[in-house]
Formats: sequence, structure tokens, C-alpha cells
Amino acid sequence: MNKAIVTGCTSELAEAYVTAFGTAGYPVTGIARGAHASGNHEHVRLDLSDSRAATRFVRGLNLSGIESLVLVHGVGSFVFEEHPGPMDVESYTSNYLTFMHLAEPLRYRVMHETRAHLTLVSFGSTGDRYDVPYWQTYSRCNRMRKEKMRDWAIQSPGRISGVFVALPTVDTQCQRAMRPYADRTYWRAPQEVAERTLPAILSVPHWAELAPFNPLSEGVIDAYFSNHPRIYAKWMREMGRSDGSVGANPNL
Repeated sequence: MNKAIVTGCTSELAEAYVTAFGTAGYPVTGIARGAHASGNHEHVRLDLSDSRAATRFVRGLNLSGIESLVLVHGVGSFVFEEHPGPMDVESYTSNYLTFMHLAEPLRYRVMHETRAHLTLVSFGSTGDRYDVPYWQTYSRCNRMRKEKMRDWAIQSPGRISGVFVALPTVDTQCQRAMRPYADRTYWRAPQEVAERTLPAILSVPHWAELAPFNPLSEGVIDAYFSNHPRIYAKWMREMGRSDGSVGANPNL
């Protein structure tokens, strides 16, 4: 028997994975802090920033007969740090602690109480490997989460797998609200992301880092993410907070 748990189900990306897993025949439990359209899957209201609440949820899961369990972590807020400083606490909590609060007790139960195989899935950005100061907390949290997933997969071969998906901008209501003046030509639809990555998620034997959308050369990407004044001007223009006088490639 298989099962999928998808967090952040008020977001379009998480909902796309709920639909994709349902189509693949997986019973799905969707987790969100607030109400969301539950469709045909189980809906759990849960604040994953509360570690005790997350642990209670994991302890209450019925894992009897589960052979394959997939956790897709869709929680994570993006903060444009116009004046970079210490790590943004809200972003750290949203992008890292929520994952740890759920994944750590789930990993423990799977390893000590079942014979199931656990696949952990989370998301990051194409720019995470660059030290862009304006989203430093977001990228650091993504890298920390990726390293934790990879460590667990290495420590428990055959029992735990990890899939980290590096994405360009995904076309969601949140992104549109934050960047109303952005060129969305190269933004990716949530359904497209889920459909393209699901086969790899369901078949990865150990560890995989996916970059399913990469229309630009590494040289172009490197040049863009190394030019911090250009990034700042582009984002300020897209957010409607300046005239964005420095040009930018709309692909990024």
C-alpha cells in the first residue's frame, strides 16, 4: 500500500502534487494551516511551525501496511530582503523548521516501527547555489534542507530516498501578487512542475537533484546571479517599487 503526504496545500504547487499523486493511485493527506479545497483527499489543518502539534500528527498516522510513503514538503515563504542582515526568522521557520518538525518524527517512525520506504521531496530555486543577498535566508534554508535530506538518504540506503527539485519561478497567485510587473513568459505552471517531476519522485532509488526546467546556459545563469545590482533593479521594478533602470533577462 502506498501513501502521500503533501504539505502547504493552500498553494497551487502543493495542490498540483495532490492531484498528481491522486491520479497515480496514491491515497493523499493534504496538510495546511487553514482551510483548502480538499477534493477527494484527506485534509488536515495543522500549523507545522508548532513542533509538538507536528509530532502528535505523526504519532497518530496509521502506517500499518504502508510499503511506500512519500512526503512532499510544499511549505515555504519567500522574503525579498531589500536590506540584507541576519537571517529572517519568519522565513527560517517557514522554510526549514516546518520541514524538520514533520520529517524528523516521520523518519523515526518509519525506521523504527515499519518496513516502509520513505521518500522525502522538497523544493528550492535555481539561484540557491549563488550567494544572492536579497534572498539569503530563503536560499540558506533550502540548502540546509537539501543537505539534511541527502544525509538521511545516505545513512539509510534502501529505506529513505530524497528528491530535491530546483525550480525557476512557479506561476502562483503569491508570486503574481509579489511581482505584479514581472514578465511571466518563462514562469512554470504548477501542474507542469508536478507532472514532469512525479515519475522521478516515484522511481528514485536513493538521492536525486532535479532541475527539470533549464532553458538558459550555465554561463548566462552565472552572469545573472553574480550581478547583484541588476537583480536588485529587476526585482524592485517587478514589485513596483522603482523604475528598474538596469536591464534584465526576462527568462530569470
